Amino acid sequence: MLAGRLERGLFLAAAAVMAYFVVPPLLILFLTSIEATRGLQVTGLTFAHYENVLSTGGAAASLVGNTLVFGLGSAALGLAAGVALAWLVERTDCPFKGVIYVAAFFSFAIPGVVKVIGWILLLGPRAGAVNLALRTVVPVETGPLDVFSMGGMILVESLIWTPVVFLVMAAPLRSMDPSLEEAAAMAGAGLWGRLRSVTLALAWPSILSLLILTLIRSLVSFDVPALIGVPADIAVLTTRIYNEIRTGLVPQYGEASAYASILTVFVLLLLIPYARLIRRANRYATITGKAYRPRLYELGRWRGFAGACALLFPVLVGLPMAMLLWASLLRFYQPPTADALAFLTLDNYPAALRNGDIVAALRNTLVVSILSAVAVMALSFIAAWVVLRSRVPRRGLLDQLSSLPLVFPGVVLGIAVLRTYLTLPVPIFGTVLLLVAAYIPAYMAYGMRFAEAGLIQIHRELEESGLVHGGTFLSVARTILVPLMLPALFGGFVYVFLLSAKEFSIAALLYGPQSRVASVAIWELWQNGQISQLAAFCLMVAGALVALSLVFRGLSRRYGVAA
Repeated sequence: MLAGRLERGLFLAAAAVMAYFVVPPLLILFLTSIEATRGLQVTGLTFAHYENVLSTGGAAASLVGNTLVFGLGSAALGLAAGVALAWLVERTDCPFKGVIYVAAFFSFAIPGVVKVIGWILLLGPRAGAVNLALRTVVPVETGPLDVFSMGGMILVESLIWTPVVFLVMAAPLRSMDPSLEEAAAMAGAGLWGRLRSVTLALAWPSILSLLILTLIRSLVSFDVPALIGVPADIAVLTTRIYNEIRTGLVPQYGEASAYASILTVFVLLLLIPYARLIRRANRYATITGKAYRPRLYELGRWRGFAGACALLFPVLVGLPMAMLLWASLLRFYQPPTADALAFLTLDNYPAALRNGDIVAALRNTLVVSILSAVAVMALSFIAAWVVLRSRVPRRGLLDQLSSLPLVFPGVVLGIAVLRTYLTLPVPIFGTVLLLVAAYIPAYMAYGMRFAEAGLIQIHRELEESGLVHGGTFLSVARTILVPLMLPALFGGFVYVFLLSAKEFSIAALLYGPQSRVASVAIWELWQNGQISQLAAFCLMVAGALVALSLVFRGLSRRYGVAA
């Protein structure tokens, strides 16, 4: 009886906390989109906000069109590059494989806003380093490349997602049974025939699901549209939502919520075919109990060319960071030239650390990331135990609650949390706790994944033995479960910490004068034209996150818990 009460109590407590962080923001977001207001007073319900959004005719069509072109273009290009790279590394004898993995790992650890700024310094139409080099042979005044265009947005966004696609596709390609490819070869199929009819056909569910996921992430991207699209006067849904809140004398919460609802509908429509793909993925399974040894395609005379193509990836990862390093060594930014070498200095690094706004942003980032990671993993530990160990009816509800926020883009969740704490009598508006309240639901699903993975490996008998010998749930958790789950819990902590420290879209909507975080500080320094100090700050943030990522990678490889 006592065990039953404990299970029900933990279930109700976890469900109540999860529901508090998830349900009110999403409910208030919907209500805001249909509320009629006069000043600060709600006067009734209306669909006027949706009418205002949809009645702009060509502007609305252009906004949706830009969003779809940007999303589809980025997803297609990033997917093609990532899959090709994964195939070269995992299925052929292409050289430099270790370099490719290192570059992908480091790229994943670096915040998107940092990489976007690096690409602007490279491809800016007037002072971009690449364009300056090209203009020595091409007689034009600006360009010839222009990052401030739809093509530039698609290129930069696709480069941000290429490492993710590569890392995800590497696993299914590595574990693919080669017997089917060998059978095709015996039937007379050449390299490209085997690749098309066997390898890509077997990997098709993974490729298609990745296409949908990269499309979703590109549709809800904020870094690239904000830093590149806004100066180019190319509006997408995420930047329009931001502008409705952060520009103008009065925030337009109704219109912003209507735009957010439309963006959420796009995401939901894409998640339907994704869920179907996941359910049908077992039809393409090729790993069985039969032993096999993966064999690699021998590229022959094409091996050198393939290696050169593969090396292009680490070059593209390193170039933006190299530009930031160059900018950080100059008192005033100027493009790379021999004459500029005379002005190199390290003064920007101590200057950045003396800047009160930067120091406050670093402190806030540390506080927000630690609090978010601790809260997510503590809640996930309890919820995972209830889901996997208890016999409470409908305990799967906790998994569903943790996954629900994944449906909502960052800017949408940001608006939802913003409106929630403008409505509820909880005095955290304008503080770092508001960011924590947004990051907890945003990353709960990841925490649950780590906690469940760690708990599954612990046999139930260990807990029962502790309880039989007079232990309470708290003592068993403290002395048995937590020590045994510590690698998984710490891995989840580091992962959520990294996500929180890199987050920009949510922070851009929720920060206040006293709650700026690193990503927002980078954004403001860029807007103010403080490029050299900004570059030094970016490199310090990126270096710290890469170091933490190394810790996370070590835990993941040692204990088999990967992101």
